[in-house]
Amino acid sequence: MTPTAHRRVWRVVLEGNILTTMLFPFRQRQTPEPATGDEPLRVAHLTQPLAPLSPALPLGEALHALREQQVAWLPVLEGITLAGCLSARGVAQRIAGDPGRAETEIAAFALEPPPPALDPRFTLDDAARVFASADAGMLPVIAPDGRYLGIVTLSDLSAAQAGRLYPPRVGGMATPLGVYLTTGVVGGGVGDLGLVLSGMAMALLFWLAQALLASVIAVTYHFTREPLAKDALNLLKGELYISRDPMMTLWLWVGVTALLFLFFLLLMRVAPLLAGYHAAEHQTVHAMEAGKPLTLEAVARMPRVHPRCGTNLWAIMQLSLVGLGALATWLSTDVGRYTLPLLMPVAVVLAICIAFGWRALGGWLQQYFTTRRPSAREIASGIRAGLEVTRCHLTIPPTERQHPSRRIWNMGLLQVALGIAVTWPLFQWLTGVLDRLLISLLQ
Repeated sequence: MTPTAHRRVWRVVLEGNILTTMLFPFRQRQTPEPATGDEPLRVAHLTQPLAPLSPALPLGEALHALREQQVAWLPVLEGITLAGCLSARGVAQRIAGDPGRAETEIAAFALEPPPPALDPRFTLDDAARVFASADAGMLPVIAPDGRYLGIVTLSDLSAAQAGRLYPPRVGGMATPLGVYLTTGVVGGGVGDLGLVLSGMAMALLFWLAQALLASVIAVTYHFTREPLAKDALNLLKGELYISRDPMMTLWLWVGVTALLFLFFLLLMRVAPLLAGYHAAEHQTVHAMEAGKPLTLEAVARMPRVHPRCGTNLWAIMQLSLVGLGALATWLSTDVGRYTLPLLMPVAVVLAICIAFGWRALGGWLQQYFTTRRPSAREIASGIRAGLEVTRCHLTIPPTERQHPSRRIWNMGLLQVALGIAVTWPLFQWLTGVLDRLLISLLQ
């Protein structure tokens, strides 16, 4: 086996394709092979679905459809073939001064000849010549058997010719093996093994945060014999403790939760792989959304904070957890039950703070904890994922119906959950060992 073949096999193993074949064979049928660099893009790759109209549709409803779609014209089908089109300009000329025409059928009043059609087998150069002669912003795509397939816009054609036709919406995830990006229909970058390892790494970091905090509290109690330290350890283990002082219990709950959250964020920040790949994922998605070239220099200039990052969701969950935990602790006391009417305004203020502050908190957490300045190798991983997901996106026929299970799988959350589930028994055993060590410190 040649060195090149060795590298190819090793990459297959790292990207998780062997695990995919053994455990998740249906993934292979869901994600197409990327188009090769020698295969030119064709009109079929750029075709977008555009719902056609019926010739019997009243003109007023057709005009509403034009406004909703925000296009210059809509196709009108007779069976499966394109009978003509309805354009906003043509209707405006005909309906001026005669609003009663709104109930007239399209076929009897406003049907116009369709613009020149594109064959789905046309190359980009072929399509450009048709667009130049038609002087239109979009053209219909008609199959060789006469079926209407959709439309191609001039902006998409120009972007494809410039190599900037990225998927309209891309999400992703950082893994210990690199960046994973997905449109929901196709994925690019590292494979299932990387996503499973990401779940295992997150579970490990959370367990380490809990273990470190428990150890710090136990050592503090060993040297100080402070009863609050023992109560905090019980709270950390999930044993709700109600002290004689309700406010002390409240602050103890908030303090333990906040410290656990802080320890986890610090471990995320110093983790050798996740934070850098997380930043590279965000920067690659920013570059694709801005239409920038996927080069090292362009991607490196993009911001590390992204508004759709899961850290934002995590922030609102943590804020809600602290707020609900504090509220539950307070209500479990006699004082809390007596002051229930006073808690309603406090709960409303807390909800407003969470609603308006979670994005800002999420962005701050991304900037200073869950991402760091990525290396050139980490950015290159994001670029590879971006190019691969773009090639795969272009090989999927836009009119193909996508099964919901494909989108759920390609999100990567199931693989992450699998990684957490696999490591859970090990961490449970380690937790038992740690508990025995901490009990010896508490005695």
